[in-house]
Amino acid sequence: MEAANVESSGSVRGAGGEIHYEYLGRRERPPVVFFNALNQTVRSWHQYIGPIAEQADVLLWDYPGVGASPAWARTPTFEQLADGLHEITRALGLHGGPVRLLGICFGAGPALEFLRRYREQVDKVVLSGAMLTWEEAYASQRMIDRRLLAEGRVGEAAELFFAHFFSSGFQQAVGADPEHRAALLRKIAASANEMTDRLIGAQLDHLKEVERHHEELAELDVPVKLIAGEQDLVTPPYVQRKILGLLPNASYVEYPGAGHLLYVEEGLRFFTDALEFLSS
Repeated sequence: MEAANVESSGSVRGAGGEIHYEYLGRRERPPVVFFNALNQTVRSWHQYIGPIAEQADVLLWDYPGVGASPAWARTPTFEQLADGLHEITRALGLHGGPVRLLGICFGAGPALEFLRRYREQVDKVVLSGAMLTWEEAYASQRMIDRRLLAEGRVGEAAELFFAHFFSSGFQQAVGADPEHRAALLRKIAASANEMTDRLIGAQLDHLKEVERHHEELAELDVPVKLIAGEQDLVTPPYVQRKILGLLPNASYVEYPGAGHLLYVEEGLRFFTDALEFLSS
């Protein structure tokens, strides 16, 4: 990504501290706001963003304690993340809308919370790996992750991540190249830290209470597209399909043979489908 394409960058003050953002584009089109996966950063999108920025303005931002956003004294709630993004849109003069949301994995939760709190700003939404219900199996997986991180067993946590977040086909392809697999595991392990644990905790706290918002969400008529992977072991298709009964204007598509991280395994198809829907 060439620096000239980043129109502006900076930080705003959220409820608990600063949040860093980057805006790409000339503000002539409704921006697509990216909601990162867990411990993903603004910079990690730069390898994908070139073709996307040719079709839409893009707003990227880092969660507190991740990337260029300083850690807050207290773990941010999903409500505070949504409010922090709202402050970014105010700073950029975008708070009148419309904005379009792209929530990836963990980021689907804050994206849905932003939709609930600031519906008047949102035009369309694409979600991958989303949940709007408490899922015991998911919570159990995340508690194992947290225990491994707390005990300093980062290598084991990375191996579990690799096993759960990617499809069998992707694992086999990567496994055929030991150096590639080792590099990927090192990359996963490098992003596992205290903030990972804190954000997982914030997500579980949110999911424990999310059902109290179901009635309010059922009144939102914003078009939402759910994109799922057939082999997603983290948020299985049946979990994501539950959202179809909760959001009145939601649609669903499933990629055969794909795992949880669609932007990695099916990047071209995923971003093409997402942008076609958001710009239609």
